Amino acid sequence: MNELNLPVDQFFLLPNNAEPGDLETLLEGLIKEEHRVIIECFERYADCLKNSSELYKLPNRKQKIFSYCSALDTEPKPDLREYQNSQYWDLEADALGDLRAFLLQL
Repeated sequence: MNELNLPVDQFFLLPNNAEPGDLETLLEGLIKEEHRVIIECFERYADCLKNSSELYKLPNRKQKIFSYCSALDTEPKPDLREYQNSQYWDLEADALGDLRAFLLQL
């Protein structure tokens, strides 16, 4: 923040500064339409576990995004992901609107 001379008293809460969520919630909103099938398959897998037994631990959102990246053969680890790569992420998605507006005001 100091390097970019950003105000310390202003902050943005992911995913859209209004609803509960996290980085993975935002990223799920950025998934390219042609790759949405990966998430649909993942959700069917999670539903299958949920309906099979209470013994199974259900996958979380971090695992969902990790699986999305793995299926596309791109780096799944959060600190190494190619967030700017438009092959994997829709950087024009509505999900980025609030964050974009917040950053532009800075």
